Amino acid sequence: MNRTNSVATRRDRRNAHRGAQGSVGGAKRRRGSHVRSDASDHRYKSGDQVPLYANKVGPFHNPSETYRYFDLPFCLPDHLKEKKEALGEVLNGDRLVSAPYKLGFLKDKDSEVVCNKKLSKEEVAKFRAAVNKDYYFQMYYDDLPIWGFIGKVDKEGKADPSEYKYFLYKHIHFDILYNKDRVIEINVRTDPNALADLTEDKEVNVEFMYTVKWKETNTPFENRMDKYSQSSSLPHHLEIHWFSIINSCVTVLLLTGFLATILMRVLKNDFVKYAHDEESAEDQEETGWKYIHGDVFRYPKHKSLFAAALGSGTQLFTLTVFIFILALVGVFYPYNRGALFTALVVIYALTSGIAGYTATSFYCQLEGANWVRNLLLTGCLFCGPLFLTFCFLNTVAIAYNATAALPFGTIVVIVLIWTLVTSPLLVLGGIAGKNSKAEFQAPCRTTKYPREIPPLPWYRGTLPQMAMAGFLPFSAIYIELYYIFASVWGHRIYTIYSILFIVFIILLIVTAFITVALTYFQLAAEDHEWWWRSFLCGGSTGLFIYGYCLYYYYARSDMSGFMQTSFFFGYMACICYGFFLMLGIVGFRAALLFVRHIYRSIKCAYDPELRPVLELATDSELYELERILFGPSYFSPLLKSIASRADVDYVAIEEDLEEREDFITLLESRFLFLAADARSTLRGWRPSYRNVLLGVRKELKIPCSSKLSTEDLEVEIFLHLLRDYSSEESGICPSSCEKSKDSNSHGGLEFGLSRWKVEGVAALKVGAAEIQSVILKGGGMFTLGKIYQLLARRLSGKMLLEAANYQIRNEVFRKGGQLAAINLESRAALLAARQGLTGAASRYLGLKSMMALLGPMMWGTFLADVVIQMLGTDYARILRAIYAFAQIRITRTYRLPSDDNQVL
Repeated sequence: MNRTNSVATRRDRRNAHRGAQGSVGGAKRRRGSHVRSDASDHRYKSGDQVPLYANKVGPFHNPSETYRYFDLPFCLPDHLKEKKEALGEVLNGDRLVSAPYKLGFLKDKDSEVVCNKKLSKEEVAKFRAAVNKDYYFQMYYDDLPIWGFIGKVDKEGKADPSEYKYFLYKHIHFDILYNKDRVIEINVRTDPNALADLTEDKEVNVEFMYTVKWKETNTPFENRMDKYSQSSSLPHHLEIHWFSIINSCVTVLLLTGFLATILMRVLKNDFVKYAHDEESAEDQEETGWKYIHGDVFRYPKHKSLFAAALGSGTQLFTLTVFIFILALVGVFYPYNRGALFTALVVIYALTSGIAGYTATSFYCQLEGANWVRNLLLTGCLFCGPLFLTFCFLNTVAIAYNATAALPFGTIVVIVLIWTLVTSPLLVLGGIAGKNSKAEFQAPCRTTKYPREIPPLPWYRGTLPQMAMAGFLPFSAIYIELYYIFASVWGHRIYTIYSILFIVFIILLIVTAFITVALTYFQLAAEDHEWWWRSFLCGGSTGLFIYGYCLYYYYARSDMSGFMQTSFFFGYMACICYGFFLMLGIVGFRAALLFVRHIYRSIKCAYDPELRPVLELATDSELYELERILFGPSYFSPLLKSIASRADVDYVAIEEDLEEREDFITLLESRFLFLAADARSTLRGWRPSYRNVLLGVRKELKIPCSSKLSTEDLEVEIFLHLLRDYSSEESGICPSSCEKSKDSNSHGGLEFGLSRWKVEGVAALKVGAAEIQSVILKGGGMFTLGKIYQLLARRLSGKMLLEAANYQIRNEVFRKGGQLAAINLESRAALLAARQGLTGAASRYLGLKSMMALLGPMMWGTFLADVVIQMLGTDYARILRAIYAFAQIRITRTYRLPSDDNQVL
């Protein structure tokens, strides 16, 4: 079709480029879709009717504003038939109906009349408005897309728009290429001499005609879609794309070199200074990022929202990766855009479990309590804004009667997918995340009170940092971004997905690097609130992309009208929001790895729950712990022995350590090293003392809650060992044994414990009066009132009762003999019953817990029962150490006297 004049120069250039015919390669439609032919094998015989479907019409410059083909008063076919469409085609705005043209296979036609139609004034006005807006039509012939314009505007030599002339094309030429029994190619052109004048508001008689010409070609059927992808693979286009790749790679290399040079040099200097200036460090105050090691792993504010953002971002990242995989294997060939929408809906629904698992797991790691609320927030964080945007835009489309308005049935299908697939998978993922029992890996302990952030200059604020973080990644993709916009919101064809995937990888790398750099400078300024900052900086590229939308709309496109404008900015807001979430998790994950790495490399990693126990220990107890942790162990897994063979065989001596603190640090590091499993060892993670206790609880199958405090977990393990292995020892002497044994022998102790159990149960039944005190021969005075005071000071009175019994019984037996120990324990059980601790007393009356028994005899039977399931964890030492830690904590925290030789 001839386009002789134009209102604007830009439109003239575009029309000239379009050429004289509305062929497939000319006006390249954005939102076309691959129509499934009625003949599945695409083979025809001469005279067979090849299916031709009319799809839609709309303004050339407004790709979202499309209408049904017969919304314009074209000739109707004898039998109007609507084609059943897939979900992706409906979402794409396709509305396929049978066309009035009959194109039989290998049947030429010349000026075949479709119909003679008398257009009313209203129909003339409708056609005239469509011609003025450059309306085009779209059809599909045997799955091949075709386009053409419905008319033209004659503006030559006329400055006043009122003098323009409007013409409707009456005659269409179909040029079809075939290879044997298959259709290979179809082109459409209009006859510039067959025109109907629509300038005046009057009735017009129009005779619609069409011509069909068949020509043979040697192009194989398998290659018939190649012509649609050639436009994006032309040499000059590929040069531009590769220039974009090279530009982005140079940016990555420069940024990588800059960050590696600066960060490694600065960090190396920091590490050296921190590691070797021990003497001066005691007299100098820490500065920079080391100064805030007690706050850097403090959980962020609004952690439920933060975890939900991580979950949604991870889901969108997974969705993007899967879409790239499908594109690279050739699923999204040109004009099969319906498949893209279908894939987006299905993959998003199937990956919702990833969002639920990631969000809930991380939320529980941050010690969040309301995981159900977090799960609901995760499900609505992205879908909520998208749903609101869809409701508004769908209402606009309904008002315009456009094909972008989804039918009610399609909306019901989407709701069912959300209800039956997305939501259940989200819940299942959330439950799995909650039950994962993962602990946040923090190499540094967090102080009780947050450190005040010093005043910072304006350019270290959140918004300036986001501007810097978003500019570099955007500069790496902005050239490719134009082609993507021209394809999504224009008429270019984009098929070089490999280049697009390379650009995506570059985007991820630049985002990660720039976020790490800004995080380091933030920490160096003693600003420890980096969690949200790293996420916002990583996602800020999405804001730059939305800013590019403004530039593209006003400077690079001819879009106009309320509907097209609202669709463009509405859906691009959702897309950019998705990019914000996806790149936000990339930035945060990169920053988290970096922060863990640098803080793991310095000596700030005191465990907040293990270190205090070691500091309570006496010197002799520390050396006993040293023997346990560094002595030979025949139960160490091979991985641990190979990983640190020198440490396994090394036994520290007093001359090697000048100070007690160094000794404690060595013991702490050694314990956590031995406690790390293979996964933690290979990743370089340092487990916390609580993680170790939870792991031991799992391995020993101790029936207690994982939400107990660290001290209570320690005591539960302590008492579990006492119950199980003292019970095994009691089996040495049958209950029928009536003969008294030497009071210093283990048999005598077992006999005494059996008596204690019997008399304790009897005491609970009788409920005798409270015993005020017991005199210990050869020792000081222990009152049961003291025991009760300890019980009252802590809810877990059962622990204190048992601990007190431990120490007193040990002292009594050593100084007063077996009978005094039996008498004391019976009265302690009586007291427990009197004070309303019947349940606790019943539980602990069954514990035959004589510490002397569990010294040399315990570990032989214990290690025979332990099955080492977690490769790399040295239970032979770990459990002995935990047993010792519990005794130290009990005897020191509650001021119970101890003897160094008896505690361990």
